[in-house]
Amino acid sequence: LLSTWAKAHPASWRSAVSGALASNVATIVQYFVIIAVVDPRLLQELLPSLGSAAGVSVLLTAAFTWWQAPGDAAPEKSGRAFRLWAALGFALVFSLVSIASAALRERMGSTGIVLVSTLAALVDAHSTAGSVAAQYRDARLDAHTAELAIIAALSANTLTKIVLAWSGRQVKYGLCVTASVLLIAAAAWLGF
Repeated sequence: LLSTWAKAHPASWRSAVSGALASNVATIVQYFVIIAVVDPRLLQELLPSLGSAAGVSVLLTAAFTWWQAPGDAAPEKSGRAFRLWAALGFALVFSLVSIASAALRERMGSTGIVLVSTLAALVDAHSTAGSVAAQYRDARLDAHTAELAIIAALSANTLTKIVLAWSGRQVKYGLCVTASVLLIAAAAWLGF
């Protein structure tokens, strides 16, 4: 985790913030791709929200990349590009969100879908976006509910990122990441 790296390399905390914010750019790009593949019509509805969030995310990433101190070391790359367990987890969360949304839609209507999407995004926001887009495509959700569910999921995932940002107990890193992801979420809501 970048929070742990920031604590181990306190002089290079800006590099870690830049990496964390680049991860937010990637998350939003993945939202775009997943939703476009499942139902491009929903992407049209989400362009103001996701576009605002993407713009703020790119600006903040660029600002922290530019603000790095001379000699800041970037965190070393490790691991693989594809992780089998992550892919299986995505499929599992996607399936569970779809099943739970269908069950709650019968009992609670659109409120249940937004609730399930929000809770599932605490673990994996991407599968939530895919599940909601599939329900929209199949005319089981209206555009407003689908957009609300996806923005709520993005916001819930922001809470997860805040918790992870503080897990390394590096104050500058935690404060900067927290403020930045809150701004990104706020931009999505303003676009809504």
